[in-house]
This record gives sequence, C-alpha cells and structure tokens, in this order.
Amino acid sequence: MKSDVGSPAPSSSVPPVSLPAAASAPPPEAKPATKAPSDGPISLEDMKNFVEQKIIALNKGKGVKLETLGNPCKGAGMTLMQLEAALKGLMDEGRIYEPKVGIVTASGA
Repeated sequence: MKSDVGSPAPSSSVPPVSLPAAASAPPPEAKPATKAPSDGPISLEDMKNFVEQKIIALNKGKGVKLETLGNPCKGAGMTLMQLEAALKGLMDEGRIYEPKVGIVTASGA
C-alpha cells in the first residue's frame, strides 16, 4: 500500500486558487500632495484673488468687459455663480469697481 503523505495531488483535483497581490495590499493613496484647481472646492478668497489678477492682467486702460472674464475663470474651474460671488465680494471690499455697466477695473490700477 502506498502512502499519500508528501505526494502531489492527483491531476483530477482542482488546483488551489491564489488571490491576486492587489487584493491583499492596501489601496494606494488617492490624494496628490499638491492641490490642483480641479481637485475640489476653491475658497472664496482664492476666487477673488484669481479674478482680481485676471482683471489687472486683461485691463488695457479702459477696464475689462465682464464677458471677457468668463473663459479664464471657467478654465480655472469656476462656475458663473462663483465668478459673480467673487466679483460682488471684490466690489464690496473696494478692490474693484464698475465705471460703466458691464466693465470692471481694479481700484489700484
């Protein structure tokens, strides 16, 4: 009589299933070390600073049309409501003003 101890399993048996290495490892950290504009909500102060800098950069002496601010702000991940909130906040603080309807300029410019 033969002993089954130490002998390989017969070929008709099902081979053992091994788990993939990724299943046993903890998930990698999903958050990057630096914050990009599209990583989450932008603070109102950051939005106001961004809009004010765009107004200063785009102003060629006669102010900046409000429509002109739409594309750079949208590219930075801001919504129209966020742009309006930033503009209102800047006006309330006296950092920008509206010399004509639809035209804004920085107070220091």
